[in-house]
Amino acid sequence: MDGVLIEYFANPVRAVRRYFEEELAQNSRSTARIILTGKVLFDKTGITETLRSEAGDYMRKPFPKPDPVKVELAKYFLWDALDSLKDAEERGDPSYAHVYHLTLRGALEVYSKFLGLEAPPASKVYRLFSDETFRKAYLFPDFPDGRFVELFLLALEDVETENLEAVVNHVFDRMGGFDIDGWRLKTRVEV
Repeated sequence: MDGVLIEYFANPVRAVRRYFEEELAQNSRSTARIILTGKVLFDKTGITETLRSEAGDYMRKPFPKPDPVKVELAKYFLWDALDSLKDAEERGDPSYAHVYHLTLRGALEVYSKFLGLEAPPASKVYRLFSDETFRKAYLFPDFPDGRFVELFLLALEDVETENLEAVVNHVFDRMGGFDIDGWRLKTRVEV
């Protein structure tokens, strides 16, 4: 409208509350963030203040911790993605950059989930990691591992296998280590 982008919700209250719950289970606070940062232009019933209060509660709720099997599977996923990247590089595969960025995103998601954090959206991750004002505007706390942020930004800015490998190895180290040689995962079989 007059050169200004306007986004609006057209959801019943029960849907917004369902989004809060679903997103919390997925390590996301998108809807709560939108409710808290949006500007209310009109509210005939006063429900917006109730939803803002509930959104604030959801912003403070902890995310579920991943179980040990999921942690091990996530580490294997990262190892496999990095191995595939190295293979693509060796073959001169045109998908190299695509695999690189997917693996970098995967490292961020895996590590964030492990730490009980929300992974920043791909479209905002650079600014959220490099601009404190932007981070505060979107209600994202500082990422608690400064070294990870440094490695991630370097890998984002300089697309080289060794930069991504440094990110993945840092994540492995913080998640208790990983060595593919002899790696096994035992899970219960349900009949």
